[in-house]
Amino acid sequence: MRTPLFGALLALPSVAGAYEVNERLELTTALRGLLQYGDYSDALNVDGGPLDSATRGAGILDLMADYRPTHRDALHAWVRLAAGNALNEIGGVALEPYGDPLEDELQDINGSGRDYLLEAWYRRSFQLAEEASLSLTAGIIDAGEYLGENEFADESDAQFMNEALETSNMDMLSYNPGAILELGLKDWSFNLVYTQSENEQGSRFNWVSGQAAYRVDTDLGEGNYRFFAFTSDSAFLNAKGTRDDERFQGMGLSFDQEIGKIFGGFVRVIWANDNAVVDFNRLWSGGVNISGRLWGREQDNAGLGYAYLEGPRGSELRRADVAEAYVRFQLTRQLDVSLDLQYQDNKLRPEDESGDDDDAGHPAGFGNPSAWVAGLRINLIF
Repeated sequence: MRTPLFGALLALPSVAGAYEVNERLELTTALRGLLQYGDYSDALNVDGGPLDSATRGAGILDLMADYRPTHRDALHAWVRLAAGNALNEIGGVALEPYGDPLEDELQDINGSGRDYLLEAWYRRSFQLAEEASLSLTAGIIDAGEYLGENEFADESDAQFMNEALETSNMDMLSYNPGAILELGLKDWSFNLVYTQSENEQGSRFNWVSGQAAYRVDTDLGEGNYRFFAFTSDSAFLNAKGTRDDERFQGMGLSFDQEIGKIFGGFVRVIWANDNAVVDFNRLWSGGVNISGRLWGREQDNAGLGYAYLEGPRGSELRRADVAEAYVRFQLTRQLDVSLDLQYQDNKLRPEDESGDDDDAGHPAGFGNPSAWVAGLRINLIF
């Protein structure tokens, strides 16, 4: 059993720091702590035994470097070290209670043999006109961040913790070799992304996605309206589990809109084909962001979110409901603390409906799992 590292983390001095070497080079460090308690119903742990409750933690150290040799060129590297996996290591429910990478996901990232290094890329930018720009990025990228990003539901390190309510909820897309082409035209932006990764069946696949986004700034507030589509090549297992030659392709949208100075709303929808075996192929989510202005602390915020997901034929997951609420307190310029509460309810397929008794389906005679998860998160960032 791993020991939660949260208490040890709180005992550490303020070792996080940033150093601006010069106007071209900036080094950033972030120290993060996470503690989660889960109360499970009708759930099985990763070893197949009954799961009632569990407490787990994680400690994270992020090291980032940004170098800008010219106003047109940028290099970025991000290394993450972590100890512990929070409740992700317990199993019990289909959607991970913490969506960003923890200890296990930092080893042999997506079958690459690479550890800890999440991003390392070079970007070249071109100013085409006064309100037109073009950039090309190549290296180890996070392709998922260019697929339905959202101002109010983006990353587990700072906002909603559950992976269903973050941008990169397709883990296989993140932290792989690839390239990004971006075009900005006044309030419009477009991107085209290519990456290569490994799916859960161990097959390498190529991935292409494209997104168009429109930004508005009105008396109501700022908003972003994004539409995207994606496709893989033929490398995914089919629903019957007999061949691994299916494409995973689909489309979606992601909207976020400020509603005055206190409230904001978001919607994200993803629809994909039903043939390829993946964790889920339908997602509808939405929620509200609340500024700390409501209680007199402008730098604080709170979020309320809900997601409904469906799995394709051959997947263990028939459907899932995820609800989450969090409040984040900005205590100093560098330090924030969040309290989080999640509820997740899963409906899983019986083994005789999954198409693969070994890798999918829920044991006959055992119910559908649910869980309440309470979390505490600390970020010390410079």
